[in-house]
Amino acid sequence: MRIVAGKFKAINLYTFDYENVRPTPDKIREAVFSKYQFDIMGSSWLDLFGGTGAVGLEALSRGASKVVVCDDNKDSIALINKNYTKCKVKPNLIKTNFIKALKSLADFNQKFDFIYLDPPFNTTLGEKAIKLIANYNLLNDDGIVIFEHLKGKDISSASEYMENFENKTYGTIEVSFYKLRKEDV
Repeated sequence: MRIVAGKFKAINLYTFDYENVRPTPDKIREAVFSKYQFDIMGSSWLDLFGGTGAVGLEALSRGASKVVVCDDNKDSIALINKNYTKCKVKPNLIKTNFIKALKSLADFNQKFDFIYLDPPFNTTLGEKAIKLIANYNLLNDDGIVIFEHLKGKDISSASEYMENFENKTYGTIEVSFYKLRKEDV
């Protein structure tokens, strides 16, 4: 696993030594970040299920001005710190579950241009996160939620809270893109 582009390009990141954790593959990060390449400079990102920290580091590498990473798993937190240290950057890391993190961000009136969700595939955490993001108004008016999930998974409940405007498939993984509905902006 490596950083695809930007100032940290080609830095190989540390990953987990066990199989039950699935970091976002390079090809998916490359596709997502290429899609928004002209919008990243100076943008704000929330990597809600941080895992290895690769998504946040990719955003910083490409010029994002603010990146917040959240995870509550002690192994993930250690790995995020290790990868950020390797890139010589201090992480803005929230060490709690996504529900508490989103509430805390809302309490401090934080908003983001991009929110990346890569929760464990066998859960409904992504759909719950989208509901909270909408309810807490954590997305800027033109902001995008990027939700990585297993291809074919029924995530239709997320569309109750935000508009799903695009889906891309990469093998067994699907990435769904959400934005605020115009009447909510």
